[in-house]
Amino acid sequence: MKKKILKILAVTACAACVVGMAGCSSSDSGISLDSFWYVDSYAGIQNSAIGTEEVLVYDVDFTTGGNTSYYVTVNDGASYTTKFGVTEYNWNNVDYTAYKTDATETVYYLETSLVYSGTYVYGSSSTTATTDNSVDFDNEITTVTYFRSARNKLTPVYSYSYVHSTSPNAYTATSVSNMCVELEYEYTVYYNKSCSEAYYSYEKGTNDKNSIENYTDTASLSSDYTLFDNNEIYTAIRGMNLSSSFSETVSLFIPADGGITDVSVSCSSTGTIYETDTMYSVLSAAYGTSKTTDDDGNKVINYNIVDVTNAADTYSGVTQTAWYASVENENDNQYRATLLYLAIPLSYDLGTFEYTLSDVDDVIAPDNSVSE
Repeated sequence: MKKKILKILAVTACAACVVGMAGCSSSDSGISLDSFWYVDSYAGIQNSAIGTEEVLVYDVDFTTGGNTSYYVTVNDGASYTTKFGVTEYNWNNVDYTAYKTDATETVYYLETSLVYSGTYVYGSSSTTATTDNSVDFDNEITTVTYFRSARNKLTPVYSYSYVHSTSPNAYTATSVSNMCVELEYEYTVYYNKSCSEAYYSYEKGTNDKNSIENYTDTASLSSDYTLFDNNEIYTAIRGMNLSSSFSETVSLFIPADGGITDVSVSCSSTGTIYETDTMYSVLSAAYGTSKTTDDDGNKVINYNIVDVTNAADTYSGVTQTAWYASVENENDNQYRATLLYLAIPLSYDLGTFEYTLSDVDDVIAPDNSVSE
């Protein structure tokens, strides 16, 4: 049953995705990180970030896939929002006695919220939805994650995930009743201070139709690769030194699977946004007119295209694709390696979710004050 939940986490959003980078465990295969969400290249947490917050808003669209047994539609108005800032983490508040300690830390926090609704329809994509052959749904996924600075490898200290999701149940459905399943649950993860172990708990919600019941457990975080919390993924990639030759295998802890998953993060190509593109207007409104020009003198914003896949030898699963604003100047990082676009395929060839940046509501660390 845990693997059923993992599939849902892997397809629903950045809020619960499948990649990790930098952080805990004793591995020596760490990747160089920097705080590219700042305007400069400082790797610690800036004093000026305290009390400020970056808010990114994404429109969410869905394209129906090729499954002929049943299909999914998503209503207009779907959205994904991230809030990223700085807070104090009190180790005395850890809900696991073995990890408690009399200390506080200045850490990053990341909050995400995905909300969308739609319909599962039994039959091919040409089948008209009726009350007898369809299931309407309202999905919500929220996460809260605390982690250390890039200088301290984005080591996670806490994460929380709430999922209320009607999810696909199989590739081939034999009836309306078995094409999808409604889930509602929460995961809470506490990491010990050295990040060598995690304590996690699962709480079943009132709408969860699965047989899995509440439980708690601990997990060793030993890995051949650097590891961080599942919820951090797209912020962690912002801190990587992306280029057209970038390719790494990394690890993440996914509580729904009760262990560590290795994934591949690679950047094989780049792209360009021009002044006539809507995305250019969104970014320039928040960060100003681009200081980068192409060979013809046109103002442009460049981006890196990153693919994320499961690194398993036998089954790699779907590929998630993300665009990040390029870092043209580490000391004048105008567009903050912002996540611009994300494509996440839904399981069983049911289609693809596409997240497109539609608004930048403030940024963190407006000046160059710094702290550890």
